[in-house]
Amino acid sequence: MAPTGKDNNALLGAGLQCMEAGTLGLPFEVVKTFMGRNRSYTTLSAVQYVFQTKGLFGFYDGFWPKMIESALKGPLLLVSKEAVRDACLGASVPSWLAGSLAGAVGGVSQTLVIAPMTFLVTKKVSSTSDVGHVKLNAFETIQSLGIRGLYAGAVPIAFRQASNWALRQGFVDFFRTVMFKLKYAGDPTIKKLTKWDEVMCGIMGGTCACINQPFEVARIEMQWRQATAPKGTKMESMPTVMRQIVQERGILGLYAAITPRICLSVWQTLFMVTFAQFVIDHLKSDKSEKKVVN
Repeated sequence: MAPTGKDNNALLGAGLQCMEAGTLGLPFEVVKTFMGRNRSYTTLSAVQYVFQTKGLFGFYDGFWPKMIESALKGPLLLVSKEAVRDACLGASVPSWLAGSLAGAVGGVSQTLVIAPMTFLVTKKVSSTSDVGHVKLNAFETIQSLGIRGLYAGAVPIAFRQASNWALRQGFVDFFRTVMFKLKYAGDPTIKKLTKWDEVMCGIMGGTCACINQPFEVARIEMQWRQATAPKGTKMESMPTVMRQIVQERGILGLYAAITPRICLSVWQTLFMVTFAQFVIDHLKSDKSEKKVVN
């Protein structure tokens, strides 16, 4: 039996997300997480600190939980996002709105997987010493805090993921429409953007999507507090944590680590929106050609 579209999207999502994280994604994540907690560092000083204290492999702290997370969240994102987007486009919803709705649904669906994995990565990256094996970290956390302990920061993660992919997919689809009108609207022979046009839309969409950085800073702070708090400590809500960050470092404190976050957002958008669309379009084209031949 040939794989269905959902099967293809699940495999594609897992593969692309692991490739994204295993290349530049995790180093950007490590620097962003470190700066999100240590908000006095610049991007350059944070990179220097990670390298000097942990070496080159320090940029891949939390590699295995990140790979597990990527293998699980990639399919959740791509299957749900593409299903909702196709349904919206089929109902004649504008492409940018269809992309935003699809991205929001896909992003929220990832929270179940992302929350515990990012907790372990944050716990390891934020430590100045060798915390130990990820498996041990997970067991220690469950033993001291219960399963709920692994979901510290789940609320800002849900907000972040929903806004992440709603903004990324929505902005990319918006820039696709604008770019096509500006470059090719007067030429009826051209039906779609070039690959380089698509890449540029992905870069612009990923960059603009980082307006939701306050959710990410709050997520890092909440998970760090949970990881270091004595047993039984009551955790503050997301609005409380955000207010404390503003009181400590001003409104710009909510935009700490924005540079590595933009780099990470662009990298993820290129893989999970732009490159994913290349593959999906190719698979659809192959399927259409086979039907014609048959």
